[in-house]
Amino acid sequence: MARAIFPIFVLSLLLGGSETKTDPIPHNKLQRQGRHKLYQDQNFTGIAIKRYPNSKAIKAWIPYRDGLRHGLQKKWFPNGTPLSYRFYSADLKHGNHRGWHRNGKKRFYYNFKDDKHTGENWAWHDNGKIAQYFKIEHGRQVAYKQWRYEGKIFWNASRQVDQQVGLKGGRLCRQVKGASDGKSIRL
Repeated sequence: MARAIFPIFVLSLLLGGSETKTDPIPHNKLQRQGRHKLYQDQNFTGIAIKRYPNSKAIKAWIPYRDGLRHGLQKKWFPNGTPLSYRFYSADLKHGNHRGWHRNGKKRFYYNFKDDKHTGENWAWHDNGKIAQYFKIEHGRQVAYKQWRYEGKIFWNASRQVDQQVGLKGGRLCRQVKGASDGKSIRL
């Protein structure tokens, strides 16, 4: 009898029978305690979803581990198109964060490490033209560029040893990859 039950037990383990699998729960069922989210008085591990009011459309898919956001959080517009994808590690922003405008064009591409911006970061206007560029090195902003809606440069600055160089409406100074058409753009 024990020999017959053992293969079934092993098969259930391989198929995930021993894992705690739960369906996503409504985010409003979670309680806040400091930085943690609780479900039934325990740190929540699983997926919480937010829905748009009076709709079945999902607004956000939020993964939690031990009460903290952990993993890829996804948000959508009411029509189901993506709004943003953001990665969290122990409730801290980490990795690439991407966002889109309602029309589907890119809105932002940010890089994070331990909840702080790092590396090259971009934002775009809803017409697809670049809106902002900034670069962070060793926790300090070393470059900042901003464009008007029609595409004209508005702010062009860089920092060297705690001193800002550049002016509002300043001239472009160098080439950087990342234009919406895939070509280099002058910064």
